[in-house]
Amino acid sequence: MSVFRSLSWRCRPGRSSWPARAASLLVMGASGATSVFAATWMEAPSPLPTVPILCGNEAMPAPFGRYELVCALDLAVAQSSSNDQGQAIRAALNSLPPNKGLYFPKGRYFVDGDLPLRPGAALVGSKDGTHFINRPGTTTRITQASKGDRGILVEGLLLDNIVIQLSHDHDHEQGSIVRYNGFRQTESAEPQISTAGADLIMGNVLWRETMHPGAGILVKGGQNATIFRNLIGASKWMRDPTPLIESAEAVRDRTEKLVQALSTSPLHNGNAPSQEQQVGQYTRAVHLEGSKRTLLSGNDINVETTASTEPHFAAELNDVTRLMLLDNHIAQGGGSGVSPVQLRAPQDGWVYGNRFIRVPLRIVPGAAHGVPVQVRPTKFTEVEKNEFTDAIIETTQRVTAQYGAGDDDQTLTAAHDLEFYRNRFSTDLPGCLLNAEVPSQRENAFAAWRNVRVDNLKNETPAEACNMQQID
Repeated sequence: MSVFRSLSWRCRPGRSSWPARAASLLVMGASGATSVFAATWMEAPSPLPTVPILCGNEAMPAPFGRYELVCALDLAVAQSSSNDQGQAIRAALNSLPPNKGLYFPKGRYFVDGDLPLRPGAALVGSKDGTHFINRPGTTTRITQASKGDRGILVEGLLLDNIVIQLSHDHDHEQGSIVRYNGFRQTESAEPQISTAGADLIMGNVLWRETMHPGAGILVKGGQNATIFRNLIGASKWMRDPTPLIESAEAVRDRTEKLVQALSTSPLHNGNAPSQEQQVGQYTRAVHLEGSKRTLLSGNDINVETTASTEPHFAAELNDVTRLMLLDNHIAQGGGSGVSPVQLRAPQDGWVYGNRFIRVPLRIVPGAAHGVPVQVRPTKFTEVEKNEFTDAIIETTQRVTAQYGAGDDDQTLTAAHDLEFYRNRFSTDLPGCLLNAEVPSQRENAFAAWRNVRVDNLKNETPAEACNMQQID
């Protein structure tokens, strides 16, 4: 189904066209690129040179995009050595001119200490398995040499107890790329991938084991981040998303290889990883904080309740503007707690085509309940054509504008600022499947349009909407 056909179902007075807003974020053409990223940044096979350049008996990829790779072994980095290679890698990075990066052939590289990257730098591993290992006790960070550095590429690395931190806040096409990396054994609770700018986070596999609960992906502020087709706490794809870009199948192939490597590659001590442990021990699998124009699409997220006493979220999406939450599979596995997807005071948001398995969707106001004046109102947000299995929608956001007013008042939430349309609920849960707080006036309530409950025989009946205007 075309994403643009699905966007065109209606336009209402007082808001801009959904198709126009979507087109400003997603321009999918023959290149398979978004408007935020140059075409060469997306998945395209890197051609081999006419005369292959060897690195550890492997043919290195030819230059692609802005990046030209140099064999790390030619710069005194040792392949599959039991000694620390962190200092050698840092020295090699510092010796490179701009827009050149290091290629690491298949092998195990012990890395102690952070790896700061300058603008245009790259760390690229072999598709056959490049394993970076930080021994227990501290966490290594792949980060920028200085805040504001951008155009960084980290690709094809299996990372044990190593995280990636990008803190720049740019919003244009010179963002960084984090793709096809695997994360496990992350001792720190900090995010495994964090960014604050127009970066592409694609095709990564993130795991957190029972002994290492914590955060997954964080986008803090910034604009135009793309989080596409990542496996978070999951070991296989549960659905094929709408093929928004041509690289969907290539992403699947790379992530399946990463899962195999994460499952079988020896740990720091040479022991095989446990095949029984859970890998979805996330307190926040995805966390957006004040970000704008973020695309979160095609990801497979699986969370289990951890022993941590802090609140748990499959996704915590706070004060986001123009968020597109599209076509994700979000599930809760083991544990007795609840890890919801929570949107706090979204504005110009679209939640479309996602599948929620035992994960409720919550929409909450921008200030603590009971505060007379909201810090930030919810505005123009649609929740459309999602599938809920043993899960419900609930909101504590209230209409704060008077009936018939508030269309142009950006400080208030009007009844039409939050709408629920054609969502499907497959559940035996009794009572309200869409639930809001009691409105001050019945006609001043949020609208629930044509939402259905589906029973075991696939029969459809209207889904119960409480304290909303139910339109069947």
